[in-house]
This record gives sequence, C-alpha cells and structure tokens, in this order.
Amino acid sequence: MEERKKQNRRLSSLIFRVSIREKGRKMRAKTLFSLLSLIPYIVRIALSLFFLWLTLGWKARKGRKAFERQLTAEGIPKEHVKRLGRQYIKLKNDLVNAVKQSMFSGGRGFFFSFNVEENL
Repeated sequence: MEERKKQNRRLSSLIFRVSIREKGRKMRAKTLFSLLSLIPYIVRIALSLFFLWLTLGWKARKGRKAFERQLTAEGIPKEHVKRLGRQYIKLKNDLVNAVKQSMFSGGRGFFFSFNVEENL
C-alpha cells in the first residue's frame, strides 16, 4: 500500500513538472510572438525618423543657401556670409543631437540640450 502511495506521488509530481514545462513553453512562445509582432512598428518608426532626418538636412541646407544668397545680394563680404551660414548647420546638428538624446534618455532633457552660441 505504501509503495502505491509513493508511485502516485511520483506520478503526480511528474505530471506537475510536465504541466509546468508546458506552461513555460507556451509563455515563451507568447513572448516571442509579442516581440516579433513589434518588428513592423519599430521598422516604421525607424524609417520615419530617417526620412525626418533627411528632410531636416535638406531644408536646413536650402535655407542656409537662400540666406547666404540674400546676404551676398545685400553686399556683405563672403567670409562673413559663410560664417553666418554655418550657424544654420550648427542649429540643425544641435536639434538632431537633442532628439537623439531624448530618445535614449527617455525624454528627459530635450528642451535643455540646445547649445546656441551667440558669438556672431
């Protein structure tokens, strides 16, 4: 009789371990599926940020050139025009760095990360 009880305990213990393993496998499968379902959204955000970066660079270059043309038309020497035009690129780089910093710091410090120098 006691032998039978021991076998029943072993059997129930074995069944419990198997059910725990199955639950673990199912949880891992669900977690993996959840992570894989995030991939399209991450790709979409990455592409949006890439096109935003491209557009910002193009608009900053276009604005800098128009600004330099206007100053040259007003008669300001070219070296001063180039020095003033470099501020457009510097501001664009500061903006891009602020966005990068906010992405990796969880949004803290976005508005305090601009470094605009007024030594024109």
